[in-house]
Amino acid sequence: MEIIEGIKTRRSVREFTGKVLDDETLLEIVKLGFWAPTAHNFQPQEFIIFKDPGTLEALARNLKYAKGLKTSGAGILVMADTKKQPEPGFYVADTSAAIQNILLGIHAGGYGGVWIGVYPVAEYIQVVRDLFNLPDRLVPVGLIALGEPVREKEAVDRYDSRRVHWEKI
Repeated sequence: MEIIEGIKTRRSVREFTGKVLDDETLLEIVKLGFWAPTAHNFQPQEFIIFKDPGTLEALARNLKYAKGLKTSGAGILVMADTKKQPEPGFYVADTSAAIQNILLGIHAGGYGGVWIGVYPVAEYIQVVRDLFNLPDRLVPVGLIALGEPVREKEAVDRYDSRRVHWEKI
């Protein structure tokens, strides 16, 4: 898939067939997160790939926007190492860029995925911290549900010329 086309056609997918992707495919998708730019090149992103049905169910049950994990077959937790990048604004931007790379890789592979926000909601952060037994240095920023989509979603043109400004507002 050509990159511009991939950006324009990627959509959030929240309904999956439940088919579990193989470990090699999941690892190749996660590796794309390491190619994201980071502030000062500190590379604070860390990932947990998970497929355990109990974990998927617990997250779907305890996080408001994580229902798609129930049928996804796999998930990816994206975290920031605050020892590598202590500034929240930077580590959120860094991990967000990693999440976008991963979502584009999922789409390019013919799968579906959705970004599930965790940070900055304290309740969501605690649920994830407890479930994955995270050390204090790791801040969970987002989750990704991914897998085989139940159906294809049509691309939507979201360009809005009223929100593009030249030189000043």
